[in-house]
Amino acid sequence: MYDNEQYFFEALKTGAGGYVLKSVADRDLVEACRAAVRDEPFIYPGAVTTLIRNYLERARQGEPLPVRAVTEREEES
Repeated sequence: MYDNEQYFFEALKTGAGGYVLKSVADRDLVEACRAAVRDEPFIYPGAVTTLIRNYLERARQGEPLPVRAVTEREEES
């Protein structure tokens, strides 16, 4: 998809289980497909920084944060 935080967060809000940039789809697409088969989320490596920045900003502003750090499915792994 697009290298834009707005698109990334909108995709997550609507229930996307993964996000791959068009510019690196040749490298990440296979791994994203494997993750989908395993019913696991996939986010391109550069998005990790975006997620951390967003989480820290929400914490600084006193916004509610997720009750759990990981899902029940992630705990199974």
